Amino acid sequence: MEPASISIIIVTLNRPDELETIALPSMVDQTYKKFEVIVWDASDNNESKRVCSEFAAKHPAIKLRYFKAPRKGLASQRNDAVKEARGDIVFFIDDDAAISSDGLQSLHDTFQDPQITGAALAVRLPHKGNKNVASFWGNITRRAMLLSHVGPQRVCLLSGWALLPRDEKPSRPAQWLSGCSQAYRWEVFKDNCFEEKLEKFGGYAVNEDLQFSQKLFRQGKKLFIAEKGYVFHKYVSGNRMAGSGQFAALFFNQYITWKTAVFPYKKISLFPFLWSWTSHALCLACIDLLHPSLGWPKIKGICRAAIAIVADILF
Repeated sequence: MEPASISIIIVTLNRPDELETIALPSMVDQTYKKFEVIVWDASDNNESKRVCSEFAAKHPAIKLRYFKAPRKGLASQRNDAVKEARGDIVFFIDDDAAISSDGLQSLHDTFQDPQITGAALAVRLPHKGNKNVASFWGNITRRAMLLSHVGPQRVCLLSGWALLPRDEKPSRPAQWLSGCSQAYRWEVFKDNCFEEKLEKFGGYAVNEDLQFSQKLFRQGKKLFIAEKGYVFHKYVSGNRMAGSGQFAALFFNQYITWKTAVFPYKKISLFPFLWSWTSHALCLACIDLLHPSLGWPKIKGICRAAIAIVADILF
């Protein structure tokens, strides 16, 4: 079989409806045809496999390959899936993300610049702006604690977090790429992989995209948002994390992201990281102390993360 120029990898878990109605249909009308689709499925049943089989039968011109994941976890699944990619470019999207019809052509054109190591299509959300940090005062607070907050473009912070673009602008450099829209030259994966330690408190692996792309940026690699095309991320909610595990992952994964993608290149980042981590922890702990009836999930999660960090440092 002739190698595809772009390998689109969709890592999925128990989301057959999203695959069937969002991600896979966007492959049909692509103006650029030299691509393959790899679905790496860790679902508990065969519904996603059925969806892929039906799609492949209906659209035989599209090279779709389905794999049952031997391991469950966003980072580990992506690492395993890359080994099956035949394209020169590996493009990761989420199962609840759709590529515009000109998206693959735009990515192909972007990578004609040999200096570009990673690229992405602009991300569009179903709501206006970025709701992760919606309120004015919430954004001010996050700025003060060096947490992720809205900004004009994709910029990395020394604390390990990053700026979130309110309205994604195309055709510009970036310092990190989103998991729902990130593409890299295949050669990148000879020496780099997604950090599987981020799965310690759940397979969702918070920050896996930020850690991977920020590390490449700090190594001096060029990342870019393509001039045309976009990924429409519907961002379907689900029980990815809950309880104290959610906060344990949040704090532990910030540490791992900082340790592996920032500190080796910016030693001065120790101080921004310590300020960000401790101020954030104290803020959330105070919220729990004011509402003890909730069971203190934030305090429990912070303690679990702190124990894991100490263990990582010592062992």
